[in-house]
Amino acid sequence: MSKKNPRGEYILQAMNKIHLSGDSYTDIQTLFNNCIGYSDSIGLQNDLMTLCSKGILLLDGDKVSTAHIASCETTAALHLAEILQNNMIERPIPFMSIVVNGHELSAEQRRAISISLSHRLSLIIGGAGTGKTSLIQGIFQMYDKSNNSYVAAAPTGKAAVNIRMRCGVPSMTVHSLLGLGLELTDDRVNWNTIGLIVIDEAGMLTIEMLSGILSHCRSDCRIILVGDNNQLQSVGAGNVMSDLVELGFPVIQLFENHRQKENHYALAKNIQNFSWISGINDIDFDDSFLLIDTPEHNMQRFICEKASEQYLNNKSFQLLSPVNNSGNLSVSSLNNALHSLVNPCVDKSDIIDNGNDLFWNGDRILVTQNNHSLGYCNGDIGHLRMNPEESPLNLAALDFEDGRSCYLPTVDQMNDLRLGYAITVHKSQGGEYDTVILPLCEYNRNMLTRNLLYTAISRAKQKVILVGSREMLDFALRNYPKKRNTALVQKTMQILKNSISVA
Repeated sequence: MSKKNPRGEYILQAMNKIHLSGDSYTDIQTLFNNCIGYSDSIGLQNDLMTLCSKGILLLDGDKVSTAHIASCETTAALHLAEILQNNMIERPIPFMSIVVNGHELSAEQRRAISISLSHRLSLIIGGAGTGKTSLIQGIFQMYDKSNNSYVAAAPTGKAAVNIRMRCGVPSMTVHSLLGLGLELTDDRVNWNTIGLIVIDEAGMLTIEMLSGILSHCRSDCRIILVGDNNQLQSVGAGNVMSDLVELGFPVIQLFENHRQKENHYALAKNIQNFSWISGINDIDFDDSFLLIDTPEHNMQRFICEKASEQYLNNKSFQLLSPVNNSGNLSVSSLNNALHSLVNPCVDKSDIIDNGNDLFWNGDRILVTQNNHSLGYCNGDIGHLRMNPEESPLNLAALDFEDGRSCYLPTVDQMNDLRLGYAITVHKSQGGEYDTVILPLCEYNRNMLTRNLLYTAISRAKQKVILVGSREMLDFALRNYPKKRNTALVQKTMQILKNSISVA
């Protein structure tokens, strides 16, 4: 067998797929079921044992894991067990008043700041619009910076940029924080000086990220994880936020909604009460939260009419889809259908083909990669300007919705771009729009989970338009994501038990 295809490579590919779905381990039968095209059970068993003998995979009874992910879990568990035994740094200080950007923080927000700054590791959990960004600003504002530096980070480039833009603090991706990629900053972190780390969008943390953070930070560093348990989880192994809650780390829950205004009654109520909504009978409807019953064969045409009207009127709007490439309600199909409706091509000589999409002047663009040198990150949305007058040596410019601009010198940078008239719900995380539209169709049933639905509707500040049927909405509300197979809690508790026995 060639070096390019070592023995058992297909099993490692299957394990990688399983890790991307969130599991840190699986059972042998599930692993074999994911080995597409390999039906020889004896061959599978032999290749599995070969990988185990080489230490690439670990086998514990019927449980299979990669050595790397198992090691990350063990490393994180060792640090968590130590922190649990000595988590409080100081007694919480009751802040009577904290003003951020001219607005006084609520008692709920002040309590969150007080508790989080008094512990080595804590969690702040709140739904969309509960003031998490203002709270992060308040944390850095009240932190004693006289002898220590601090940093904010997030699992994605877009979320990291949002912290920097909205909070005015140093921020980077978690990968950059760990020295694994310098997409958003040229500066390497001096871990010996850092006394405070705030991780936003922490629901997207993988076990690899958590292990790396815990391994690098000093023993008196405060780590504050800020997130929303109802949103989509990490694309990668781990169930970090839920596991830390189960382990008993301090959790401050935010309930007050500061984003959706009172006149957007149903939208605000549905988002604020989402944890207690079990089906469609618990949903409120009004002009801010609409469900338009539409036959599936007519959904693309109807959605494109609604979406093109919003875009042509320069509304703060985003069309979302559960899936990227499959079916006529996928991102790719919706973008193709909307392209000429919203932005007809005027000058065909300016058309650029990057192998995925055709682009021309004025297109709405989604960035799919981080690029620090050019000034854009994964998840950015902007508009394309061909042959910018102020920078004629560049092929095009991207003008982003937050006021930033960057320049694309050659066609190679176009590989980082896709059309952005429709984007996946995953890509929308961290974004805010006045109005969003989401299709709910039988074809995408497997993707319609509670987390995905919540993430989509919580992007809206004023109006949500769901296009589909009551049956599919009810299905999405009842379709909880599967429980992830992780061993972090078990390993941490075992380490604690052993340390107590030794003591």
